[in-house]
Amino acid sequence: TTDSAVWRIPLRLARGERQDTVLLDAAQGRFSLPGCSAEPLVANAGGRGFYRVRYDAAQTQALIKALPRLSAADRTVLLADSYALLQAGFKPLAEHLTLMGELPKVGDAGRAPLYATAATQLRALDGVLHGTPAQATLRDAAQRLLAPELQSLGWQPAANEDAERVRLRPALIETLAALGDAAVVQAAKERFEAALRSDVARVHPTVRAAVLRAAAQTAEPAVFDALWQAL
Repeated sequence: TTDSAVWRIPLRLARGERQDTVLLDAAQGRFSLPGCSAEPLVANAGGRGFYRVRYDAAQTQALIKALPRLSAADRTVLLADSYALLQAGFKPLAEHLTLMGELPKVGDAGRAPLYATAATQLRALDGVLHGTPAQATLRDAAQRLLAPELQSLGWQPAANEDAERVRLRPALIETLAALGDAAVVQAAKERFEAALRSDVARVHPTVRAAVLRAAAQTAEPAVFDALWQAL
């Protein structure tokens, strides 16, 4: 291809339950969709297209408010696009955190994957902002979002718990500990010390690695010696 080549991109546009597909075959295009709808427009509905979507300010705010009633795929794509735009310098951190602040309103089976994605993003951002004034703001927002979710999940899986929730629990433990949540670090240390006393029931196998990492990241020499002995 040459620098002047233009990709032909199918766009799936959704407004509530209605979906329309159009073809973007030029560098820019304008489309008129049939009917009227109060629902915000979702570009790349279903997340099947290999592209990012940058909405204008008004549309972004409308989508943030509508997040809980979007499909699971559309919520995931919106969170991923927002993070990519933040990384590229097209979106302020505050706007992305506002979007994340709507996650507690999601009540269906798609909630756990969203929180897992948010945990990954927040931990990466913490590394980027390390040592800057913005790091404290990020950590405060992250703890306010993630700590209640871990508290709701608990440290032990419930009977017949779905796989997404099982995977989310250790991700929350590790992320909160890495972001300096004192309560999570202390709880991890207590479970770690109990495991060293052979009270292994305190540490479920699904969170054992997360508890170990959370306890060890601020380990004192005595904890290191105990780890060495256990090994």
